[in-house]
Amino acid sequence: MTITNRERTLKIGFIAILLVISGILATGTAFIIRFGGGMSEIQRISTGIEGLAAGILSIAVCMITSVALTGFMAMRNGKTASAELFFYAVWAFCLGFEALRIISLGFMTHNASVESMVLVTRLVMFGRYSGLLNLFMGSILAVGFKQERMSGVLSAAFLLALFFASVQPVNSGVPAPDFLIDRGFGFLMSLFDSALIAMTLVNYVVAWRMNRDTAFLASGAGLALSVLAALLLRSNYSPWLILPAIGFLVAGAWLHIKSMNGYYLWR
Repeated sequence: MTITNRERTLKIGFIAILLVISGILATGTAFIIRFGGGMSEIQRISTGIEGLAAGILSIAVCMITSVALTGFMAMRNGKTASAELFFYAVWAFCLGFEALRIISLGFMTHNASVESMVLVTRLVMFGRYSGLLNLFMGSILAVGFKQERMSGVLSAAFLLALFFASVQPVNSGVPAPDFLIDRGFGFLMSLFDSALIAMTLVNYVVAWRMNRDTAFLASGAGLALSVLAALLLRSNYSPWLILPAIGFLVAGAWLHIKSMNGYYLWR
């Protein structure tokens, strides 16, 4: 994948996520407004007012982050030689899938079919797996995997994400705190996510040892902060976690982008 193709891909992704999020907001809000049962059902689904506030705020932060980072990378960093930054932009794009949680909340309060809610849940899961897998793919390029194979690596990440999102069981009709359907094998999938994150960070440490440049350590730290922020935003535990999550996101994005730009600038 050439630099020109990467730039074009990022610009298309930015326009797509902007349009999709706008449509999701309009559709999800319409579902919730038309719900005639009052706030009691929404509060039950979201474990009270605190859970509802945490969920809505976290979705808003995810949407803003996705649009802002994808747009920034497309317009300001589209021509970068850094494959790591390209995959970081793809991760930001995938964060926009969290907007579908608004649709899921609307479905639940509108008594939509179980199949509809399961579909939305699997789409959000696809976005989450895609994001982590693309960060991992970016890290293997940092340790020397040929950039000429980026198209294949990108396709592999999305195909693997589609597989995991399709095979993970869901408990149909049982709402989870994040406005989605409850998922099965939660502990095992958490272990998988943790292993994937750990391998990604290890690759950046290996890249530092290979290149003798601390930019890779700083970049890995930025990724760790970004992923931690995303995990906090998905948890819906408390609205008080939103502020530190925003701080982690800003610090992580700044650290990762600055480090990789600095490294490739002097090559």
